[in-house]
Amino acid sequence: MVRNGEVFGPYKRKLNEFDVFIRDNRAVGILNKAQSRHEKSFSDMVSARDPFGPALSSNFTDYHMEPMRGDLRLHLNITAVRLNAE
Repeated sequence: MVRNGEVFGPYKRKLNEFDVFIRDNRAVGILNKAQSRHEKSFSDMVSARDPFGPALSSNFTDYHMEPMRGDLRLHLNITAVRLNAE
């Protein structure tokens, strides 16, 4: 690999060492160092269902049909929602 005129490699290494393919050999050292700390992985802390954690979960119970003083009006672009659903 050539970056900014500097040649890297070729290097011999196992390509199945990780569950993803690491293209740039310089990243292997970074990944090994990060894994050596034995911390939770990002995928263990975040889920697609609740990406920002329970901090944004809601226990809202004060729904009402009639507008009340202090209510905030929210608008939704229905066209965008329909396009993304298809």
